[in-house]
Amino acid sequence: SQGGSQGGEGKGGSMGAARSLLEAQRAEFAYFRSHEHYRELPPDLVGTRALGAQLSALLARRIQAALPHVKFELLERLASNGAARLELGGSQAPPRALGARVNLLVKAISE
Repeated sequence: SQGGSQGGEGKGGSMGAARSLLEAQRAEFAYFRSHEHYRELPPDLVGTRALGAQLSALLARRIQAALPHVKFELLERLASNGAARLELGGSQAPPRALGARVNLLVKAISE
């Protein structure tokens, strides 16, 4: 019979996945503690956790460095769009009536 001995340890079980993750973390730690080139390094410099932390910090720095340029581009486009909108009729909303729209279009084309 299939008793409770396999509960959560199958392929789809979260307990099995958590156990596998814990086992992988332990194996990784053991590897770096026993490897002749890595065992002298501080634990916060080796392994997947250290890699994740370093990559997250790098991404945050890159985003912060790019933000002024993005802000400048947005302000530049906003100014450009504002100038184009003024050329097309200022801050007025376009007319709702079809006849008025046609007249506005003919006027814009003929100028």
